[in-house]
Amino acid sequence: MSLTFHLIPHTHWDREWYLTRAGFQARLIPMMDDLLDRLEANPDPVPFVLDGQTVILEDYLAVRPERAARVAELVGCGLLQVGPWYVLADELIPSGESLVRNLLIGRREARRFGRELDVFYSPDAFGHPAAGPELGAELGLTRAVLWRGAGPALGALRDLFRWRHSSGASLLVYHLPPDGYEVGSTLPGAGPALASQWQRTRESLVGRAASGQIAVFVGADHHALHPGLDRLVGEIQALEPDNAVRMSRLDEYFAAVEAEAPSLLVVEHELRWSSGHTWTLQGVHGTRARLKRLHGAAELELARVADPLVALAMSGRGVNQLPLLAHAWKQLVQSQFHDTIAGTVSDDVAAEQAVRLAGVRAVSRSLARRSIEVLVGHDPDRVRDAGAAGSPAFVLFNPVPRVKKGITIAELNLFRRDELVGPPGARKPRRAEPFGAFTLVGPSGTRIPVQVLGRQVGQDRADARYHYPDQGKVELVLPSEEVKVE
Repeated sequence: MSLTFHLIPHTHWDREWYLTRAGFQARLIPMMDDLLDRLEANPDPVPFVLDGQTVILEDYLAVRPERAARVAELVGCGLLQVGPWYVLADELIPSGESLVRNLLIGRREARRFGRELDVFYSPDAFGHPAAGPELGAELGLTRAVLWRGAGPALGALRDLFRWRHSSGASLLVYHLPPDGYEVGSTLPGAGPALASQWQRTRESLVGRAASGQIAVFVGADHHALHPGLDRLVGEIQALEPDNAVRMSRLDEYFAAVEAEAPSLLVVEHELRWSSGHTWTLQGVHGTRARLKRLHGAAELELARVADPLVALAMSGRGVNQLPLLAHAWKQLVQSQFHDTIAGTVSDDVAAEQAVRLAGVRAVSRSLARRSIEVLVGHDPDRVRDAGAAGSPAFVLFNPVPRVKKGITIAELNLFRRDELVGPPGARKPRRAEPFGAFTLVGPSGTRIPVQVLGRQVGQDRADARYHYPDQGKVELVLPSEEVKVE
């Protein structure tokens, strides 16, 4: 059987790893400058896979905005393949909602430049959830490129298999060889050693081929487009007189495989064990646990609290906070880059991750507070103008789509005295007596049993659009007068 060797130029770009995002961005700019120039100048089209994530373009165009049109032209004609992800995330630590958002952001960004790579491209994640095919199906993806997580232990001995979900959704998977996406990285610069290096590469690929279509990934971590790539097809073709050698886009390779329709193994479970093939790094689930807890809290606050409240404020009151919400989601997804959330990064990157996650939480809380104020009709400026503390109310928000019953543990900030912020002018600090006995009354007038678990004095700040912050000393207890539960 004759073979067709598909050379697939690419780079794998860790946005942050042993260097910070800024450190890798400084390397990204000259790499992308050279890539655009060479893709445009080459008389023979050379397609290039930009690692399956659009955040690379975002980082590049933040420094080179004048090149956006050139990028769009190359993406539109298929020479520069981008997406479908926003970032190459870990797929086992983030929630399913985060993975969907990641793909939605990536698709939107890719289509802004003309077209997206229609492949579930995840060459470096440390395992994959069983829902992967279903996740791909939601966005119309039927093909995938994976490396870690599959191997002899799962019966995945060939370079192609079908990964199926219980729903019936499936992905045609190209399973990278033990050397991963770096398998052909040394070929363009091999020079006189090309014949021997090609023979080793050929054996590792052909020996596990399930079809006559052989993918040869040419690239590696943070590698630019090698100048020797232009002549590589001809050099390998001379070593393969009985077979075909061509430069291919990923979709062209998969189309050739599908036309051949080989018989494939079907895998129906998660992919997190590739012993005998390559390392899977499942131990990263226990590294930098503090950052994982910060991420989990930020993800819950954004997805379960801020997001639905923003939607309610938009649909019920017409208050549009969607742009800020979208920005918060992008910041959260950036925190899910596979090395970053796994903890396999330098201390400097970990410190930046903590700051990024703190920012997501700050925006989430601001969105939630503003939405609740809108929904219950609370206007901080009107209260400030009236010179009073306002009528207290205890508002509960149920973040799950079902009625809940049980005990609620809440901490109420009850006013004690003002701590003036900004020019005092004629303002006089207000004071209130400490709270004593209390009761809660529901919307229908029903009294709600309450137990005080403790009390202490603290600080609280209420912001308004037309006033300095209302900073006050508060008592963290339930109030003495009747408070409606809304």
